[in-house]
Amino acid sequence: MLFKKKAPKIETVYPKLIKKKISLDINYLINGKLYRCYHAYNLESINAEQLEKDLKKSREFLELMAQNIYTQLNEKTSEYLYIEEMSFILKKTDFLNCNIITRTID
Repeated sequence: MLFKKKAPKIETVYPKLIKKKISLDINYLINGKLYRCYHAYNLESINAEQLEKDLKKSREFLELMAQNIYTQLNEKTSEYLYIEEMSFILKKTDFLNCNIITRTID
């Protein structure tokens, strides 16, 4: 009597892709309505260390953007903010705040 061998089940294991989003969110009011503008980076990697390096580099760039915004707010030479990276002009009196936000994407 012959028995058929069952073929071993082969599972393919793929490394988990880690996805993160980091953004500079700028909140402002125009005619009493709240608006949000953002400059974002979508980062993804299977290597957690590389992702953290990329995240740190992106955060440093966004921190420079935020620092530039607050520096312009303190200058009295203009009544407008100009955010060069976003090609965005905003009246200083309409500006509320800006925040750097990091999110994990599923």
